[in-house]
Amino acid sequence: MSEKKLLTIIIAVIVSLTIVGTGVGFYFQQYQKIQTLEKEKANLEQDKKNLEKDKEDLQKEIEDLKGTEDEVTKTYNIGDKITLKDENTNNEYTFSVDKAYYYSSEQSQPGTAILMFDLICENNSSGKIDFDGTDFKLSTEDDVQCKWTFIELPTGMSYLSTIEVLYSGQKMKGVTTFEVPSDQNKFKFIYKNNIINIEI
Repeated sequence: MSEKKLLTIIIAVIVSLTIVGTGVGFYFQQYQKIQTLEKEKANLEQDKKNLEKDKEDLQKEIEDLKGTEDEVTKTYNIGDKITLKDENTNNEYTFSVDKAYYYSSEQSQPGTAILMFDLICENNSSGKIDFDGTDFKLSTEDDVQCKWTFIELPTGMSYLSTIEVLYSGQKMKGVTTFEVPSDQNKFKFIYKNNIINIEI
């Protein structure tokens, strides 16, 4: 075999190997691209699942907030009995504002008046309850908070006990007092997220 023919064969082999190598490299690159796309697809699927879960969690939070809002905005009037559950014993009791009236007193500040409430708490359950009277709040019709105030009460009148154990069938009566703007006559008496509308 002549050197020229041998050289031609060697060149042809080299060209063939180059072509094969280029083809292998191309297909390897395509394979890598496919793998990358598959990975990105899997990540997108996981992101989609995470978004769906976040949507469900958000919907649940919205429903919970709606439930809380319903509790807060539940309203009553003077004389209505509100049925509540003792947080410690889970026994039921009723609470009501029997009367609301301005109390003539020199103990109020200029521009304010003393608003007095006659309150009733009754244990209608078969067990005891731990009554908590520290949760009273009062605001004006436009949600301006009024300050609870202590005044000297006349003989025979007493404040409703703030902490008291009531056994089955026991009833407790007493008053509470707030300092309010003297030019207001509509208020919201709030006890454990229940609103009692007051109009004097």
